[in-house]
Amino acid sequence: MMANEKNLKTPSTSEARERGRKGGKASAKKRKEKAQIEKCLNTVLTAQIHEPKIQKMLEGYGMENTWLMAMLMAMATKAVNGSVGAFEQLMKMTSEVKKDKYDIAEQKARIEYMKVQVKEKEKNIKETESEESKLDKLMEAIEGGFKNE
Repeated sequence: MMANEKNLKTPSTSEARERGRKGGKASAKKRKEKAQIEKCLNTVLTAQIHEPKIQKMLEGYGMENTWLMAMLMAMATKAVNGSVGAFEQLMKMTSEVKKDKYDIAEQKARIEYMKVQVKEKEKNIKETESEESKLDKLMEAIEGGFKNE
């Protein structure tokens, strides 16, 4: 039997509260795990490199001697050699391409405003066309009246 409104039961207040509590605990656990992963990753990426070849390269470019800088250099090298994926990732990390939620919201609002303006112009054009056709008919009637005289 498929679920429908007749066989669905509304949970009691205590059941709803318990489910909410379980969901909250699971959410908190996931947030803590994510925070731990971010902290661990940050530690790894900011760690000093102890390989002389990589150290020399980074120093040559005046960059910090960290794994993050080494990875960025590797990605930039791949992008220069034609890797579109590496190029796209670098562009996403730069402020030129990166958009926050406010930029995106503003862009959507502008698009909606432009759509409204286009609709208004289309409406005005239709109204103007109908007025012109009325004038044309009036002129034809007037001209027809002069021809009959």
